[in-house]
Amino acid sequence: VGLSSALSTLTGQARGDLRAKAAIIKARITIQPEEQKENRETESLLNEKDHHARYDDVQIQLGDTPLEPDLNSIPLSPLVYLYRGLFIQLLFVIPVGVWWLFGIKPLLIRLGQGELLSGMTEKYLRILTPGLWSYSVNWTLTTWAQSLEMADVPAWAASVGLILHIPLNLLFIHVFGWGYLGVGVATVAFQAVQPVVILFYLFGTQQGSSRLMENMFAQAVGRTNITFWKEAKLAISSFSGIMQYL
Repeated sequence: VGLSSALSTLTGQARGDLRAKAAIIKARITIQPEEQKENRETESLLNEKDHHARYDDVQIQLGDTPLEPDLNSIPLSPLVYLYRGLFIQLLFVIPVGVWWLFGIKPLLIRLGQGELLSGMTEKYLRILTPGLWSYSVNWTLTTWAQSLEMADVPAWAASVGLILHIPLNLLFIHVFGWGYLGVGVATVAFQAVQPVVILFYLFGTQQGSSRLMENMFAQAVGRTNITFWKEAKLAISSFSGIMQYL
């Protein structure tokens, strides 16, 4: 809950900052009607150098550094916060999943649980391990999308998971005859399909990517595409940034 709250707050602040910068840029480059009429007569005489000179007057501030609007080297802060949130989330849940894979039966027996039930629980948790990781990723993506006013995306993803959930339970429990372990497999599939749908839509489709760039106000830093390594390196290399989530 604390991680999601931090992610929501930081992403919302970053989006608001980029939105304000985009509004400033739009105001600066808006040409008044009178000036537009005069410029139309001389526009054909301007060469490429002249165009760059005109854009030099429009600078975007990220921190204290002035930036030109056509630079794609500037990291998008909402993406940085997403990747950092995923990194921290997985940093906690991957060790738990590895522990489940190795087995927790000895611990359960020491805690007083019967051997038969401990063995069944161990098998069930081993199957659930990918679901734990998928659920963590899905929770982070959902919080992040909501902060960008794209709550419909995780809602549609949850609908897809819900539609598949009952048929998958019937398939694994009754058709394959896996019993209670089939419930675990169906749960993993239900948890895994949701982040896959969200990621595919936002980063794998033209419509989703365009919406994402627009909702992040990427034009405020001159960004025209979505990148991973640039923001990911910044996300995991900042100790002070990581501490904001804890």
